[in-house]
Amino acid sequence: MTSRLEKARISGQAGEPLIFSEEQWALIEKAYGRSLSPEIRDHIVIATDALRLVSAAEQHAPSLDKMRIKTNKLKNAAKLLLQEAGLLVNEDDVLASFDVLADALNTVVKEYSNEDLQFLLVVESMHSACDLMLRNWESDGGLHEGRMWDAWVQSINELMQYHSLPSTVRTDSRDLKKVNSEFVWMIKELQKHIPKELRRHDHSSDALAKAIQRARKSNWWLKLIPPDIRERFALDLESPEERANRSAFFQQMLRTLPGWVEVSPGRFEKNRNG
Repeated sequence: MTSRLEKARISGQAGEPLIFSEEQWALIEKAYGRSLSPEIRDHIVIATDALRLVSAAEQHAPSLDKMRIKTNKLKNAAKLLLQEAGLLVNEDDVLASFDVLADALNTVVKEYSNEDLQFLLVVESMHSACDLMLRNWESDGGLHEGRMWDAWVQSINELMQYHSLPSTVRTDSRDLKKVNSEFVWMIKELQKHIPKELRRHDHSSDALAKAIQRARKSNWWLKLIPPDIRERFALDLESPEERANRSAFFQQMLRTLPGWVEVSPGRFEKNRNG
């Protein structure tokens, strides 16, 4: 049963990197009904390896709520110990990152040869580290099981769309052959060659088709990216609506420019004869 708990971004045992053999690629291509270029294969491997890494945290990482509670206890314990030693704890001294904290600790510890003082400096750094992590978690919804699988399907789907290859899913018929499409058959075959714990909705083709359809409409990428990275690269990240609007704008612009031909919906090439 899938856990709905928020999980901390702490990876579990992710296993070995995934490698698909030529025999496996042949079966995947047979299911899809088309050959896949080395570029497409590479993208699928990268996306699938991301599935392996993030899913390990989704499945095995500790509860984010429990991590908050225990981190608060550790922070308070460090504060009490420092106060017992007669040291003032400055709650307003906010550090920007763990890199800054590590550099500061490394510098100040070298200034003291007394191990008792060095110990207290480490405890003070632990207090600051707990505070920093708790602040980070305030804006972090954590990981949820299944989101990475959706993102994996969505990324491969967008890859196929980019290369004008089949990417649709049909669920409007009771006929099994009509319900599923080339893209569904490819994902179904692809799942056979990844670790069992990474597979989802593989008990029936109909269930898989419906799950893929939902995944194609999802957009968990921003939730999967840690908040500090989201903030750092906020200008480079787009919502689905922003991405669609930007794509539509450039498509319309290309339609009006001389020398560009729309060879298929949304796909343009330079007219070398023009």
